[in-house]
Amino acid sequence: MFNTSQLTLLFKAGIASITVDTPAASETALVEKIVIDLRERYRTIFQWDCGNQFLQLNPILERNAITRIDKSPASGVNLEAHPIITFVKHLERLINEETNPSLIIAKDFLEFVAKPGSRPDWIRLSQDLFFAIKRSPHRLVLTHQGLDIPSNFKDLIWEMANPLPDEREVEQIKQRKLAALSTSATTNQINFELTLNDQEQQQLTRALQGMTVEGIEDALQLVAIQERGINCHAIKHILDIKKQHL
Repeated sequence: MFNTSQLTLLFKAGIASITVDTPAASETALVEKIVIDLRERYRTIFQWDCGNQFLQLNPILERNAITRIDKSPASGVNLEAHPIITFVKHLERLINEETNPSLIIAKDFLEFVAKPGSRPDWIRLSQDLFFAIKRSPHRLVLTHQGLDIPSNFKDLIWEMANPLPDEREVEQIKQRKLAALSTSATTNQINFELTLNDQEQQQLTRALQGMTVEGIEDALQLVAIQERGINCHAIKHILDIKKQHL
């Protein structure tokens, strides 16, 4: 799972713009984890993407637990001729006018400025923006999937990764999903059998490795529907799914 403690440490050290290489299917969960774990340090958190522009993210507490994250359009955003220009200009205004620390999580920005053939004027605007953020109280997270960060941004941004779940995490995800499937089947009066011995449980966990959280949950759901439970055939089904989709 993503290490938000390391992210916080880098921010405290003055490393203000950080890229996170993440599978696309894990991006939403990554954003939620960052928002939840850093909400006390950054009371104002924005998300940006080229489709929705700026959204303000607000964790909702119920009975001392965060149950959801509300998203609402950010105020004071002037739409420019291109979403990239909107992003840069709004952050420039934020840097110049707002002294309280804000966290910005940008999803699509690097797709426009970090690929071969990116517009030189956008690269220059990005360099100036990263430099300005470095000298402000604000912090920026830029998500992407598998991009090679160009030398244009050397020492202006720091690279991190959102890894796939390790064996321990896969086991936890598996057990949580199986419990949810069993509960759902009981509620709907559907027969659901879990007939794996300890060795087969371990084999199933190993078969699920190399997948995202979403992939693990979807694969278990599909196999459970096919078999009306999880049995010894589930392991082969999971391996077949991985061959088809990975």
